[in-house]
Amino acid sequence: MKKLFIPVLLVFISVIGIASYALFIVELPETMVYNSSEKNTIDDITNFLPAPSTWERGLAWAATIRRVKEIKPGRYSLQQGLTPWDAIALLRQGDNHIVLIRTDGSRKLTGFADALSTELAYTSEKYIRAFVEKMTGNSEINEKNIAIATTYLFADTYDFRYTDTPEEIAMRFYKINEEFWNQERRDKAKDIGLSLNEVYILASMVKGETKHFEEAPIIAGLYINRLKTPMKMQCDATVAFANEEDAGQRVSLNESKIKSPYNTYEVDGLPPGPIFITEKKYIDAVLNYKKHNYIYMCAMDDGSGHHWFTSNSREHINNANRYHRYLDRLNIKE
Repeated sequence: MKKLFIPVLLVFISVIGIASYALFIVELPETMVYNSSEKNTIDDITNFLPAPSTWERGLAWAATIRRVKEIKPGRYSLQQGLTPWDAIALLRQGDNHIVLIRTDGSRKLTGFADALSTELAYTSEKYIRAFVEKMTGNSEINEKNIAIATTYLFADTYDFRYTDTPEEIAMRFYKINEEFWNQERRDKAKDIGLSLNEVYILASMVKGETKHFEEAPIIAGLYINRLKTPMKMQCDATVAFANEEDAGQRVSLNESKIKSPYNTYEVDGLPPGPIFITEKKYIDAVLNYKKHNYIYMCAMDDGSGHHWFTSNSREHINNANRYHRYLDRLNIKE
């Protein structure tokens, strides 16, 4: 009996040693990220991660000991040096980290959807479809519906979880939009004679033409005045959008002739969609526009980004000549 006890004890000690090594000592050789939008088993994780077999075996044992059968959806960053025991503790907690994403990293919904798909669990197409269906009641993905859905986005930073579904995110922005458009704002839009979407579109144009926000209500009033006349909107920022250029760049004569529904030098009235994802303050600048008789504006000749405003065509020509002479002094070609 004594002779049998010693070998059994040695085997037991060996098993304990191997298990302890696999559970508490062996470390992940490099940081690995595991993403999933669905529940997964431990086998799913070990099959996905290019981890050493000893570490994977330890992970399976730790899951059995801790009675972990499934891992919740999420993005898990398993850091270099993590043992299987600690890895299971992390995976068992679920993914609770917050991702901060700005809506205005690009100019419209498609760009925002790309940003979401980069950080979260679903494809860009799924986010676009969820927004379009929620905001328009139409499942067709086209430029018109994307433009409408874009008007439900306000430029800001928002927090998300990796597992937030496209439908949940679309509903969240729908509710934010409904809360913003209270009765007072709706009444102001009606008084101006614009739909809510048109107010947003005009606000995006004002944003594109404004370097100093204090001018925003004045510029909004100027464009509203133009809407009441046969005059075209002639907004440089819309031409930049049509030419896929950054706002604020000088618009050349050739660029202002581009065939596009967004070229307000060629088409009448507002463009069919916004040219920026816009902050709420620009929408309020339109709703609370400054009443005046200006229909012309020109950048000042001091590089400040401020504008001269006038209702007189001769005065506007004089202002434009002053600005062109300023550009000539700087050797800037239009």
